[in-house]
Amino acid sequence: MKKVMLLVLSLTLAPSLFAESIEGTWQGQLIVSPGNELTIQFIIESGDDGYSVILNSPESGAIKNEPADSARFENGELTIEVAALSGSFAGKINKGEIAGHWQQLDQLLPLVLKPLLKAELSEAFRTLLRGRWEGTLTFPAGEAILVDMIFKIDEENNVTGDLGIPGQTPQRFPMSDVIASESGIRLNIPEMTASFKGSFTKEGIVGEMIQGSSLPLTLVKKVFDPKMSALDFNEEARSLLMGSWFGYITTPAGDITVVFRFTQVDDYILGYSDNPDQGSLDMPIKAATLNGSDIEIKVNDYYVFTGKAEDGKLAGELKQFNKTSPLMLEKGRLPPIALDIPDRLRGIWQGVQKHPKGVNTVIIRFEQDPAGVMVGFVDQPDLYLKGSRIHDVTVSADKVTIKLSELTRTSFTGTLSGDQLLGAVTTGEKVSELELKRMQ
Repeated sequence: MKKVMLLVLSLTLAPSLFAESIEGTWQGQLIVSPGNELTIQFIIESGDDGYSVILNSPESGAIKNEPADSARFENGELTIEVAALSGSFAGKINKGEIAGHWQQLDQLLPLVLKPLLKAELSEAFRTLLRGRWEGTLTFPAGEAILVDMIFKIDEENNVTGDLGIPGQTPQRFPMSDVIASESGIRLNIPEMTASFKGSFTKEGIVGEMIQGSSLPLTLVKKVFDPKMSALDFNEEARSLLMGSWFGYITTPAGDITVVFRFTQVDDYILGYSDNPDQGSLDMPIKAATLNGSDIEIKVNDYYVFTGKAEDGKLAGELKQFNKTSPLMLEKGRLPPIALDIPDRLRGIWQGVQKHPKGVNTVIIRFEQDPAGVMVGFVDQPDLYLKGSRIHDVTVSADKVTIKLSELTRTSFTGTLSGDQLLGAVTTGEKVSELELKRMQ
């Protein structure tokens, strides 16, 4: 099919043609192909000028804001024309249902819409769902990755959450369009263009992750225990490795900063890997071993440093998936990037970046580090990214340019006016608006 079915229809229908019961959310299953169903929702509201109708799909974020060219409701029959999709819907209200067809090009697909009522979730189910669930995705080639989902439920039974890939990135990916009942759950991961649907069984949530293709995924409720990432250090490893280490990998696109940190927490040791130029902090280190002068630091199966301890440094190579690069690590705090920031720009600025997939909170911080050096960072809390280092700031009259690492190809250009900074973010060839306000 052409663009199929996550669309927003802006229509005006004469209110006298609808019974009051037509208002609300109506849902049905569109069978796109054998074994491939798409949930469709009509959200119908009344206003001063008539009824507005929104057609949505909780399982797909590919199509939005497609206006209908016409809509009619006569003699109990509803007809909607959407030229941009080369499609139309025709259905008839009967016994509390809207039964009809979605027609697109030469395909005629049955679609029956029923009133959607928010599930009343029992306290036992709320307790069950709330919290962290984890499972393993296994790909056809045999590669396996651990994923986890954290669910939250408010007092009105609205379910929200996010997905993480603990072995690959500290970034978490927010969920949207979560529909949960005591029999099953459906949700989208917009940033990954993925969806998940599953059923509650005695094994856990048994379902599938859909991202182009479908992979089975069973989630089991887990309680987070920080000790599960504790490192087994002997006295030699403790003496050498404790503290922070930093180094750089040189690439044609720019240097990649690598930081490894080992810290004592209560009676155990934790390790973390950071990429401070891209806002990736606190990736747990899975294992770190020292055998004589030979050392291995393993974040996961695809990110491993091997080398030797020589003259207070760690000299070796970093393997990232199938690519290996030389890496020399020095012990100590990563040197700051000193910035020349005028007083009127110092402080914390916050705003919302608008992009095709929605909006993203952006925080820019200009502050002094512990040594008194003026530095800058960018946080994107909606994407669980924090501490991307600002590499350069230029201020000319009221024009401000802020650049991150060359590796990210990201910069901000705007105009400073009092406590507002208005401009745009450029990442590669993509440009998106960003309005920042001084928070402090």
